[in-house]
Amino acid sequence: MSIPEKILAIDIGNTRTKLLLDDKLLAFSYSDTEWLQKFIDFLSKKKISKVYYCSVNNLIADKIFDILQNQLFLEYYNIIDLIRDYRIIEFDHISGIGDDRVVSLASALFFESPPLITVDCGTAITINVLDENKKCLGGAIFAGLNTQMDALAIQTQKLRKINFKEQIQLPAQNTEDALNSGIVIAVVGGVKEIISRIMWSYFTTRKLTIIFTGGNAPLIYKYFNYPLKSLLIDDLNNLGIQKIANLYGK
Repeated sequence: MSIPEKILAIDIGNTRTKLLLDDKLLAFSYSDTEWLQKFIDFLSKKKISKVYYCSVNNLIADKIFDILQNQLFLEYYNIIDLIRDYRIIEFDHISGIGDDRVVSLASALFFESPPLITVDCGTAITINVLDENKKCLGGAIFAGLNTQMDALAIQTQKLRKINFKEQIQLPAQNTEDALNSGIVIAVVGGVKEIISRIMWSYFTTRKLTIIFTGGNAPLIYKYFNYPLKSLLIDDLNNLGIQKIANLYGK
């Protein structure tokens, strides 16, 4: 009886790297100066057959590849190659599209039928559109919650970074609540407006599903009231990487 392969899914992002192994998710934040050693310590104790990854951060990816190859002696593969080779979705006509955006659309197909839209709420908000023929139509990108907060803290003298909270108060009675409410509602409003324009242009007579994912997705999703089916799927990309690898992997 053959032993099932253990696939490690790695999503290498702008501020952290997330791993999915044995249905367990682990995140390593680059703000932790010891994250790389913790990454090595964790993987060195695991039995892993192969690694499939998605990356938007070449600098971090090179460090991880060096560890996988020279310290852990693991084979690693870019999940984008499987998505392209097996034509899971059509995306090569979209110039410069990030791997994370491609993976989010391919991953979404395991949960919903197209047409669909993914909204990834991380360092950037990426809105990605897939039509009924599994063809990527592109999308939109703008600054995420923390990126907007960081910009204000850098560009102003008196505004300081805050930790975002669920409660929205408008009109806000203090500066912290004003920042929290203003940025959250601005992002929610931006997502709604972009999706409305996409619907007007491409899907006026069709039904589609909107899938939210990413670190700040629960907060954005909470205030997203829109007359379309919407889902919140935590760690969509890692789930998709693992599923695609199990189906089509080498």
